[in-house]
Amino acid sequence: FRPSCCTALAKPAAGLTGSLPTEIGEFTCLVTVSFPDNDLTGNIPTELGELSALTRVNLAINSLTGPLPTELCAIPGLLDLALSDNQLSGSLPEALGGCTALEFLLLAKNTLNGTLPTEIGLLTDLRDLDLKSNSLAGCIPEEVGAMTSLTKLTLAKNKLACNVPTEVGLLTNLLELDLCNNKLTSELPTEIGELTALTVLRTCANSLQGALPAQVAAMTSLTLLDVSENSLDGPIPGEALASLPNLRRLALGDNGFTGGVPTELGGMSALVLLKAGNNPLGGSLPPGLGGLTTLKVLDLEGAGLTGAIPAALAGALKLQKLTLSGNELTGAVPSQLSALTLLRELCVDHNSLSCVLPSELGALQHLAQLYTASNLGGQPGPNSCELPT
Repeated sequence: FRPSCCTALAKPAAGLTGSLPTEIGEFTCLVTVSFPDNDLTGNIPTELGELSALTRVNLAINSLTGPLPTELCAIPGLLDLALSDNQLSGSLPEALGGCTALEFLLLAKNTLNGTLPTEIGLLTDLRDLDLKSNSLAGCIPEEVGAMTSLTKLTLAKNKLACNVPTEVGLLTNLLELDLCNNKLTSELPTEIGELTALTVLRTCANSLQGALPAQVAAMTSLTLLDVSENSLDGPIPGEALASLPNLRRLALGDNGFTGGVPTELGGMSALVLLKAGNNPLGGSLPPGLGGLTTLKVLDLEGAGLTGAIPAALAGALKLQKLTLSGNELTGAVPSQLSALTLLRELCVDHNSLSCVLPSELGALQHLAQLYTASNLGGQPGPNSCELPT
C-alpha cells in the first residue's frame, strides 16, 4: 500500500520492539497512531509533527525515552496524546499550550521534571490531564483555572509545592481531583467547595495546614474524600461532612484534628470506610457510629479516645475491620460485638481494657486477627488477652 493512503497504524500489545522509524512522517494521511503495551524504545520521532491530519497518538506502556517532542504541538487537530508508562524525560515544553484541541493528555509514570508551564492553561478543551508519578516541581500555576472543560485532574506523586491555587474552584466540571503525595503547603482553599460535581478528592500525603473547610458541605456528589497524612488541625467539621449523602470513603488519619469524633458522623449512611486514626481527637467513641449499617472499616487507632467501647457499635453489622488500638479505652469489650458476624480483624491492643474477653466473641467465624496486647485494665495480669476456652 502507499503510505499516503494509510489513515491508521495500530498494533496494541503485539510484542513490537525497536524504535519508531522516522519514515512514519511519510504517512501523510494518518489519523491514528496506536502502539500501546509493546516494548518500543528510543525517542518519539519528531516527524510525527508533520502529520497534519493526526488526531490520536497512543504510545503508552512502552520504553520510550527522551523529551516530549514540541513538534507534536504543531498538529492542529490533535485530540488524544497518551504517552503514560514510558521513560520520557525533560520538562513539559511551553509549546504544549499550542495543542489547543487536546482533550486527553496522559503522561503519567514517566520521569518528567521541571515545572508546570503556565501555557497549560491554554488547553481549554482538555478533559483529562494525568501527570501522576513524575518528578514535576514548583507551584501549580493559577492558569489551571482556565481549563474549565477538565473532568479529571491527576497530579499525584510529584514534587509540587506551594499552595493549592484558589483558581481550582473554577473547574466546576471536575469529577476527580488527585493531588496526593506532593509537597503542597498552606490551607485548602475554601473555593474547593465550588466543585459540586466532584466525586473524588484526594490531597493525602502533603503538608497542608489549617482546618478542613466547612465548604465541603456543598460537594454533595463526593464519594471519596482523602485528606490523610497532612498537618490539618482544628475540629473535624462533622455537620459539613454529614451533608454529603454519597460519601463512601472518608480518610482523615494522620493529621492534627482535635475536638473528638463528631457525633454527626453517625448519620453518614453511605459510609463504607472511616479512618480518623493518629489524630489527638480525645473524647469518647460516639455510640451513634453503630448506626453506620454499610460501614466495613472503622479505624480510630491512636485518637486519644477515653471511656468504654459502646455496645451500640454492634449495630454496624457489615464491619469487617475494627481498629481501636493505642487509645485510653477502659472497661470490657462488649459481648454485643459478637453480632458483627463479618468481622475479620479486631484491634483493641494498647488500651486499658479488662483482660477478660467475652466468650461470645468465639462465635465470630471470620475473625482471623485479634489484637489485645497491653491491656491490663489497671489490674495485675498478662499483657495480652485471649478468648476464654
